[in-house]
Amino acid sequence: MAHSVPPTANHLAHHHDHLRESDNQDSIQQPTMDAQSSSNSDLYGNSELAPVNAPLRVHVERVVREYFAALEDEMPTDFYELILREVELPLLTVVLEQTRGNQTKCAQILGLNRGTLRKKLKIHNLM
Repeated sequence: MAHSVPPTANHLAHHHDHLRESDNQDSIQQPTMDAQSSSNSDLYGNSELAPVNAPLRVHVERVVREYFAALEDEMPTDFYELILREVELPLLTVVLEQTRGNQTKCAQILGLNRGTLRKKLKIHNLM
Protein backbone atom coordinates (compact mmCIF):
# COMPACT_ATOMS: atom_id res chain seq x y z
CA MET A 1 0.00 0.00 0.00
CA ALA A 2 1.49 3.36 -1.02
CA HIS A 3 1.84 6.29 1.37
CA SER A 4 -0.81 8.94 0.89
CA VAL A 5 1.37 11.78 2.18
CA PRO A 6 4.11 13.01 -0.16
CA PRO A 7 7.59 12.69 1.34
CA THR A 8 8.98 15.74 3.05
CA ALA A 9 12.16 16.64 4.86
CA ASN A 10 10.44 15.68 8.12
CA HIS A 11 9.52 12.31 6.65
CA LEU A 12 13.12 11.69 5.65
CA ALA A 13 14.36 12.92 9.03
CA HIS A 14 11.91 10.61 10.83
CA HIS A 15 12.97 7.71 8.59
CA HIS A 16 16.62 8.53 9.28
CA ASP A 17 15.97 8.72 13.05
CA HIS A 18 14.39 5.28 12.85
CA LEU A 19 17.47 4.00 11.02
CA ARG A 20 19.76 5.45 13.69
CA GLU A 21 17.72 3.72 16.40
CA SER A 22 17.96 0.39 14.60
CA ASP A 23 21.70 0.91 14.00
CA ASN A 24 22.19 1.20 17.77
CA GLN A 25 20.47 -2.10 18.55
CA ASP A 26 22.61 -5.08 19.49
CA SER A 27 21.13 -7.30 16.80
CA ILE A 28 21.16 -5.49 13.49
CA GLN A 29 19.25 -7.38 10.86
CA GLN A 30 20.07 -7.22 7.18
CA PRO A 31 17.59 -4.97 5.36
CA THR A 32 15.17 -6.63 2.97
CA MET A 33 16.49 -6.08 -0.53
CA ASP A 34 14.85 -6.69 -3.87
CA ALA A 35 16.58 -8.45 -6.76
CA GLN A 36 17.91 -5.22 -8.25
CA SER A 37 19.42 -3.83 -5.07
CA SER A 38 20.90 -7.19 -4.09
CA SER A 39 22.83 -7.16 -7.35
CA ASN A 40 24.14 -3.71 -6.42
CA SER A 41 26.23 -4.85 -3.48
CA ASP A 42 28.20 -2.37 -1.43
CA LEU A 43 31.91 -1.70 -1.80
CA TYR A 44 32.68 -4.71 0.34
CA GLY A 45 30.95 -7.12 -2.05
CA ASN A 46 27.96 -7.89 0.14
CA SER A 47 24.56 -6.48 0.93
CA GLU A 48 24.93 -6.33 4.72
CA LEU A 49 24.91 -3.06 6.57
CA ALA A 50 28.13 -1.17 5.98
CA PRO A 51 30.55 -0.84 8.88
CA VAL A 52 30.63 2.52 10.63
CA ASN A 53 34.01 3.36 9.07
CA ALA A 54 32.73 2.73 5.52
CA PRO A 55 32.89 5.70 3.12
CA LEU A 56 30.05 8.18 3.50
CA ARG A 57 28.70 7.30 0.05
CA VAL A 58 27.99 3.74 1.25
CA HIS A 59 25.83 5.03 4.10
CA VAL A 60 24.08 7.55 1.84
CA GLU A 61 23.32 4.85 -0.72
CA ARG A 62 21.84 2.59 1.97
CA VAL A 63 19.62 5.34 3.37
CA VAL A 64 18.41 6.43 -0.08
CA ARG A 65 17.59 2.83 -1.05
CA GLU A 66 15.71 2.30 2.22
CA TYR A 67 13.88 5.58 1.73
CA PHE A 68 12.65 4.54 -1.72
CA ALA A 69 11.72 1.10 -0.40
CA ALA A 70 9.64 2.71 2.36
CA LEU A 71 7.84 4.87 -0.20
CA GLU A 72 6.87 1.79 -2.19
CA ASP A 73 5.39 3.15 -5.45
CA GLU A 74 5.30 6.83 -4.45
CA MET A 75 7.78 9.16 -6.12
CA PRO A 76 9.19 12.09 -4.13
CA THR A 77 9.57 15.52 -5.65
CA ASP A 78 12.55 17.84 -5.19
CA PHE A 79 14.46 14.89 -3.77
CA TYR A 80 17.87 16.44 -4.42
CA GLU A 81 17.00 19.51 -2.34
CA LEU A 82 15.50 17.28 0.34
CA ILE A 83 18.74 15.32 0.69
CA LEU A 84 20.86 18.49 0.73
CA ARG A 85 18.71 20.05 3.47
CA GLU A 86 18.94 16.90 5.57
CA VAL A 87 22.73 16.67 5.23
CA GLU A 88 23.51 20.37 5.56
CA LEU A 89 22.22 20.91 9.11
CA PRO A 90 24.28 18.17 10.81
CA LEU A 91 27.28 19.09 8.66
CA LEU A 92 27.16 22.72 9.74
CA THR A 93 26.46 21.78 13.36
CA VAL A 94 29.39 19.41 13.69
CA VAL A 95 31.89 21.66 11.91
CA LEU A 96 30.80 24.60 14.09
CA GLU A 97 31.30 22.43 17.17
CA GLN A 98 34.76 21.39 15.97
CA THR A 99 35.75 25.02 15.43
CA ARG A 100 34.14 26.10 18.72
CA GLY A 101 31.84 28.46 16.84
CA ASN A 102 34.60 30.15 14.85
CA GLN A 103 32.80 31.00 11.62
CA THR A 104 35.98 31.89 9.74
CA LYS A 105 37.53 28.49 10.47
CA CYS A 106 34.22 26.75 9.78
CA ALA A 107 33.93 28.46 6.38
CA GLN A 108 37.52 27.47 5.54
CA ILE A 109 36.91 23.83 6.44
CA LEU A 110 33.71 23.74 4.38
CA GLY A 111 35.22 25.62 1.44
CA LEU A 112 32.61 28.38 1.68
CA ASN A 113 33.03 32.10 1.94
CA ARG A 114 31.99 33.48 5.30
CA GLY A 115 28.95 35.28 3.86
CA THR A 116 27.60 32.05 2.40
CA LEU A 117 28.21 30.27 5.67
CA ARG A 118 26.37 32.97 7.63
CA LYS A 119 23.42 32.72 5.21
CA LYS A 120 23.25 28.95 5.74
CA LEU A 121 23.55 29.35 9.50
CA LYS A 122 20.58 31.77 9.47
CA ILE A 123 18.52 29.37 7.34
CA HIS A 124 19.12 26.58 9.86
CA ASN A 125 18.70 28.84 12.91
CA LEU A 126 22.28 28.21 14.02
CA MET A 127 23.15 31.86 14.67
